[in-house]
Amino acid sequence: MKKRQDFSSLSIDQAGLGVQLCIDNANRLIEAAKLLSERGFLELATFAVCTAIEETGKALLLLNYQEDKAAGGNEAAKTLEKSFREHPDKLELAIGTSEVDKQLVSRLLQTDWQDRRPEAMASKLLEIMDSLKISDLKPQIKTTFETRNQMLYIEFRDGQFLAPKYKAQRSQFEQLMDIAEKISARAELDLAYESVLLKRGLTGAQFAEFIKRELQTIIDIWQKKHPRLKN
Repeated sequence: MKKRQDFSSLSIDQAGLGVQLCIDNANRLIEAAKLLSERGFLELATFAVCTAIEETGKALLLLNYQEDKAAGGNEAAKTLEKSFREHPDKLELAIGTSEVDKQLVSRLLQTDWQDRRPEAMASKLLEIMDSLKISDLKPQIKTTFETRNQMLYIEFRDGQFLAPKYKAQRSQFEQLMDIAEKISARAELDLAYESVLLKRGLTGAQFAEFIKRELQTIIDIWQKKHPRLKN
């Protein structure tokens, strides 16, 4: 008898369907959080948006599974099985990806792109992506998970009863909402990107490696076709 959570027979196409379902559910949770917030149920809205972030983490796990499976990895199912129901793992992947995107956008905005030739822009973009560094996210992940759990039930601590509605904070909710919306959009983009590549027999990692390896050749060909634009 198979375990309830056995991904050993999960196909790449089935995983793609799972990604879309997770994204759709995350988006419904996001919309529910907005409605709850507008009606004054900030604690329930916060719970919903934390759960939305977890669902995007699930989507990203499934996208990673597709990559590993397509690359012939033998541990893809075990890796997915280990993390699919683990709240911290899902939050870590979603929040970590959000942090990478935030740093990337910040670096892009700080870079002077004016008067750069396309080949120089491509090289600079790869340089920026390779140099991104993520700090320890464990405190943020722990806080998000604890916040999620505190938004549903009455607690008794230090001789006092604590109601969730008094612990919910508007600033924290808005920060979490920003993460949820951006990472959901990112997951949608990754799913489209992955679908196109897989249909052509490539993984995202293979495509990225190809671009890095062949960038200079691509630049040389481009310059030969456009000699007047060469520096």
